[in-house]
Amino acid sequence: MATGCSTYPKSVTNQEFIHSLWPALTDSEFGGMKRHYSRLLEYFDYEFATIAENKDLFALQSREEFFFLLKELNQLGSVSRAQAVKAVYQKLPKIRQSEDKVLRSLDTAVRLWLTIDITSSGIRRPGLLVWTDEQTLQDLVVSHFNELANSQAPFTPDERIPPDLTADSLVKNYGFTVSWTNNLADHLSIDWKYKIITVYEHKVHLQNSIRFRGSSLVPVEVLGEVIDTLNLLFPFQDDSTKRFLSKYKKPFYGLGLCNRPRKLELSEYRYWRGRVADLVYISKGPPVGLQQLRLEGDGRNLLQFATFWVATAVGILGLVGIGVGVVAIVYSAKQYDIAAKQYALSIAQACLDPSLKRQLPQFCS
Repeated sequence: MATGCSTYPKSVTNQEFIHSLWPALTDSEFGGMKRHYSRLLEYFDYEFATIAENKDLFALQSREEFFFLLKELNQLGSVSRAQAVKAVYQKLPKIRQSEDKVLRSLDTAVRLWLTIDITSSGIRRPGLLVWTDEQTLQDLVVSHFNELANSQAPFTPDERIPPDLTADSLVKNYGFTVSWTNNLADHLSIDWKYKIITVYEHKVHLQNSIRFRGSSLVPVEVLGEVIDTLNLLFPFQDDSTKRFLSKYKKPFYGLGLCNRPRKLELSEYRYWRGRVADLVYISKGPPVGLQQLRLEGDGRNLLQFATFWVATAVGILGLVGIGVGVVAIVYSAKQYDIAAKQYALSIAQACLDPSLKRQLPQFCS
């Protein structure tokens, strides 16, 4: 990386910021697909708002400073973290803050560049890549996805994925919700307790990073497979999916399949095979809610279907029985009332006869 004093631009437009990630992207291409970048730009705004609220923690604080650093980041991928920090001090000589603040700024710049959460602080959690002092950024990223691929559970080679496995189906039929993420490392993680599926939403970032080779440190095979999982869960030319994405204001439906077919063989997934297998497992379970009222074509929810309707029938019969009982009670009460009145009438008639009246002094007083 070249060193020396450089000046920041006075202001940076959204288009210029996108060009810092993909310099070969033409103005007309950006203009024609501007709405597809809206969510990515909103994410950038969120990161800058976070920095503005915590200025004391960062060495770089403006969009212009990060724009300048992003243009240099590609050259920092093959150097260690310690060398990257040194290069930042050399390239941005106005920086006088501590190394901790520079590291936080560097972590943020990498998140903006790769849409992957990394940290230099040593804090560990799922989906957060820890960048150590002697490790290159490229090694960190590649090793993470290699570990993901090597951690896959055994599977049947010819196992097919049900064509009706979509995000819309998982939400409607199985009670799951979708949580959208800006972090590629969190893609397709599942919270089983709260039934939440996390989905990476920046399909345009994946598409551009594949198209402009060398613009990302994430292996092309990984980027392509993430697109495949999005094509699987959000199939193009599917009305339910189109409505689903419109509801959540996600514009990537318009990108289509990105020149990749919808893959329905589990063996075609290497990095996300385990997480896709989890989604298949969910789709093979019984529906929940109102969906359990409908018998699936393969009969897999026959027990739940029969249990519900038998219980419903028993309940209806029980209500009918209660109704019949109430009618019988009301009828009996009316019969008693009639009998009582007939008895009173008979006594009254008997008392009209003088001889009977003397015999019934207790009733004819």
